[in-house]
Amino acid sequence: MTATKQEFESRLFINNQFVHAKSGKTITATNPADGSLVGVAEAAGPEDVDAAVAAASAAFKGEWSTFTGLQRRNCLVKLADLIEKRIPELARVDTLSMGVPIMLSQHFVHPWGVGILRSIAGYADKIEGQSFTDQDDGFYKIVEWCPAGVTAAISTWNAGLAYFAGYAGAALAAGNTFIYKASEKAPFNALMIADLIPEAGFPPGVLNIISGGGETGALLASHMQIRVIGFTGSAPTGKKVAELAARSNLKKTILELGGKAPGIVFDDCNIENVLQTCGDIFLSINGQACTASTRILVQSTIVEELTKKMKERFENMEALIGCNPIEPTSRVGTLADTKQLEHVLKGFEIGKESGKLITGGSRKGTTGCYVQPTIFVDVEEDSKLWREEVYGPVVLIKSFETEEDAIRMGNDTEYGLAAQIFTRDIARAIRVSRKMDVGVVTINSGGIGDNQSSFGGMKGSGLGRTGGWYGVKEFMEPKSIKINMKV
Repeated sequence: MTATKQEFESRLFINNQFVHAKSGKTITATNPADGSLVGVAEAAGPEDVDAAVAAASAAFKGEWSTFTGLQRRNCLVKLADLIEKRIPELARVDTLSMGVPIMLSQHFVHPWGVGILRSIAGYADKIEGQSFTDQDDGFYKIVEWCPAGVTAAISTWNAGLAYFAGYAGAALAAGNTFIYKASEKAPFNALMIADLIPEAGFPPGVLNIISGGGETGALLASHMQIRVIGFTGSAPTGKKVAELAARSNLKKTILELGGKAPGIVFDDCNIENVLQTCGDIFLSINGQACTASTRILVQSTIVEELTKKMKERFENMEALIGCNPIEPTSRVGTLADTKQLEHVLKGFEIGKESGKLITGGSRKGTTGCYVQPTIFVDVEEDSKLWREEVYGPVVLIKSFETEEDAIRMGNDTEYGLAAQIFTRDIARAIRVSRKMDVGVVTINSGGIGDNQSSFGGMKGSGLGRTGGWYGVKEFMEPKSIKINMKV
């Protein structure tokens, strides 16, 4: 099935209306499975970004400022309800744009996003403060959490609705107004829900959706009236966002910049669980997840057994590659686009120079963005493949002897987003978790998200957190009010 240029909404959504971009520029989305056109979206330029910010600024000072926490919650819940009814359509456009298997998109990614929005809505009427008595210094002190003002986010493509829900939900629950830019690789999922915003009860200007590439993102990051900006994507781009934010008005940045997660496998693990998590599930999304275990560190006593079984899983999955992701029976998708295909193929060549290839290592077929599931063993720890993110179906397997060795190897990267630990010894799992230089550790599971705990990285994996109250707090500022009780 091939979409046409006219099938999806292409305009910007500003002030509760669809409007044409004044820039006259466009971005084109193509289907990575066959190269066909998905659609052309209008790209926001300087005038368009200014218009979105002006609308958001007026809304922040206007009717939206009078909404109670319960009213904000009700708007977010209504929006989630409306989006849920469109999940089949949203899943289809994401599959066409990014090559994710339709069943995964329809039954996991989009329901996950709806769940995030509903959950985070519950914080809107539960924003707390603190107070301190005047016994110490004669001042009664109140600390309130206040909305920052006009906020924005720039999203990546692999789980667009989930990122929209996390950023927009937190910003709006906190009382801010918000501007969202979806990835240029998949702009239509956000535009497809824009018309639901007024129906959900949001006043004009509260929630705006624009499209565009890097230039549009730079305009948001450098805008003098935006007070907080979130970004999910690559580390190099995230650093540019942070630089523009600092050079403009020193706006707060929330940066989730990917990872090079270690999967630490001890010899008392459930091997089938490891194979499903690091093999089957990992490959269903072609390794295009920032929390995925791409460096699998295996205790030496089982490394030979696990490597053999992992090779079998990868080769079994390769046999399924080539089915169009839009088909309900598809289990494996494509890489996101030709740029990502070229990046992964380059990673293959680096791996062949720095380690031993035991399966895969090439493009799959001659059409579409398909590659073979690939395993390297004994990759040199100073190689680019060991240290840099590939974002494809590539894992590196390396053995370790002791717990200390595993911790050292797992932390030996500039990234610090996630780690996975596989063991039946929970005491050891907790002990190792506390020594990992990452923001999220999962035990006997992949790097899954949830609606309560924080999500984000340490070191080069970013700043700030999303998820639950932690995400809402990022879009707020504490204000101290001090009352002199001696007067």
